[in-house]
Amino acid sequence: MKLQHRFLLLLVLLHLSVGILCATLLWQDHRPFIFLLEALLGLSLWLFMRLVRANTLPLEIIADGSHFIRESDFTHTFVPSGSVEVNRLVELYNTLIVRLRDERHRQQEQHFFLEKVLEVSPAGIVTFTPDHRADYANPAARLMLDGDRGTTRLTRNTPIPPLPAELERAWRELNEGASSIVSLPGRKRVRLSRSSFLDQGFPRAVMILEELTKELMATERAAWEKLIRTLSHEINNSLGASQSLLRSCLEYARHLPEEERQEFQQALTVVMERGRHLSQFMNSYADVVRLPAPVPRLCDVMRVLQDLVSLQEPELGSRGIRLETRLDVSHWQALLDRPQLEQALINILRNAADALAQRHDTPGIIRISASEEQRQLLLEIADNGPGLSPGALENLFTPFFTTRPNGQGIGLTLVRDILGNHGLRFTLENSSEGGAVFRLWIPAA
Repeated sequence: MKLQHRFLLLLVLLHLSVGILCATLLWQDHRPFIFLLEALLGLSLWLFMRLVRANTLPLEIIADGSHFIRESDFTHTFVPSGSVEVNRLVELYNTLIVRLRDERHRQQEQHFFLEKVLEVSPAGIVTFTPDHRADYANPAARLMLDGDRGTTRLTRNTPIPPLPAELERAWRELNEGASSIVSLPGRKRVRLSRSSFLDQGFPRAVMILEELTKELMATERAAWEKLIRTLSHEINNSLGASQSLLRSCLEYARHLPEEERQEFQQALTVVMERGRHLSQFMNSYADVVRLPAPVPRLCDVMRVLQDLVSLQEPELGSRGIRLETRLDVSHWQALLDRPQLEQALINILRNAADALAQRHDTPGIIRISASEEQRQLLLEIADNGPGLSPGALENLFTPFFTTRPNGQGIGLTLVRDILGNHGLRFTLENSSEGGAVFRLWIPAA
């Protein structure tokens, strides 16, 4: 029972007791005064009730107001009464509620605005709890972190993917306010930055990821295209004049004595052959620069794979490499430039064969598999070779980078450009079963 109700009950009982006592004492001798006394007692009770109401109204306002605030209900206000003191309290409460309501609306609008900005931001944002657990990641961050799993539709309810090992290692070594360039699995390169903010008095870390793959690739491509064009121009011009002069010298050989002619012709032939090899060497680099834009046409990817296996199986067999296939899909129509796709896959197979040539303890095996994953065709080309070293993982698809003594470092660059021009997503990384695995996702037409 409320204090106000207790006090009113006490007043009623007190007045009722006084009235009964007075009526009993005055009933015999002063009966007419009983009615006057009862009227006075009634008036006294009414005045006391008004006084109690006036004194307990501020307490009721405070109690109801605290209840509304505790429930975060800022829609209720109080109506002024006839009491000046109560009106001051009502005015103060109503002003406070209006300010709280406006502040909550402002915070909600800012929250929704920030949420929309994070949803559409190209930069990946990941926040961490004070105990270093990731508790939020915007769509851009989820896509960067989940890029090697083939997920195409990421929502807010999608679990936050675990950090790749390269990113987690760089994150641990990064200081507050610093940034670094990190290569993620596949061909992605991001700028990693570290910041923090306070949440309820506790510092929380913020990871910022900016995708630099396209910008860095464009810068790299412009640099090595200019280098290749310059070298190709100078070397071909020099070789053209040299080869012409050597052919003229070779014509002079018939004027030499027989015992000198053969040695002279052999020396010139060796120099001319070396010149042709140098020209072919430069042309292989120039072919990357002259890669035409793809001309997509409807083709059956599974037929492309079957033809590729038929073409490459004898060559791989001659090198002691067994080619195994597991095709769970019979047909897959896609819009692709078939000759360019074939060239990219051939380069991947050759890269796997070269890796197997470095391992002699077990028979070389290349496995080609095809399966449907999230409405896309997933192609996998895996080998049981030695796998990719940490240095190779960081420089995959980098122009001129190679781990072979006589390699040129353009095979994977050509793969990157062909598949990138098609807008296809792919990765090349170490397999959990040993060796390396190349994955390519192809959407249906």
